[in-house]
Amino acid sequence: MCLVCDYEQNNKSLEGISFLDCQECKVVKSIPYLENLQKLDCFGCTSLVHIPNLPNLLWLRLTGCVNLQRIPELSILEYLCCAKCVSLKTLPEFPKLQTLYCGGCTNLQTISELSTLQFLHCVKCVSLKTLPEFHQLHTLWCDDCTIQSLPNLPRLERLSCEGCKHLQSLPEFANLQKLSCANTPLQKISSLLCLKELLYRLYKSTKPIKSSKVTNIKV
Repeated sequence: MCLVCDYEQNNKSLEGISFLDCQECKVVKSIPYLENLQKLDCFGCTSLVHIPNLPNLLWLRLTGCVNLQRIPELSILEYLCCAKCVSLKTLPEFPKLQTLYCGGCTNLQTISELSTLQFLHCVKCVSLKTLPEFHQLHTLWCDDCTIQSLPNLPRLERLSCEGCKHLQSLPEFANLQKLSCANTPLQKISSLLCLKELLYRLYKSTKPIKSSKVTNIKV
């Protein structure tokens, strides 16, 4: 039994707490409004269906919350892990979000424009067709997605797009240093002057990748 369940059954107060741990609780369905809460861990809470707008929340883990359909806009959230939340279809705007793990969200169709996002892990988001322009993003893992094209990501330094079977070309990433694109049918890579490491294998009968400028790389 987690603290929330104890609170509901025994009318105990949670007011003032800054960290709430509900890991692996299969009973909790809703998180109460807690104004001072800064960190919330709901890993494996398979019955969870509701999270309120928590004004001071900075860190949130929801891995495996398979019945959660919506996450509210959390104005100062910096870290979100909602991996394997298979009922999520969209992610709202988080004005301060820096790190997002949403791998395995198989029904996720839309990620809002996140102006402060620096790290995105969206591996196996098979319903995600496009990504917005993340102007601060430096690391992107989008392996095994159905993305057909990538936007301009001016600060991107590391990209893994292995198994993206609909991705045929990459735009110019001026700061990209590491690229992993094994089993992706890339036909063309634009100018990647900063690239230091490239990992790829030819996809079926695809012709070798053409690049206008790729120098100083380790293959």
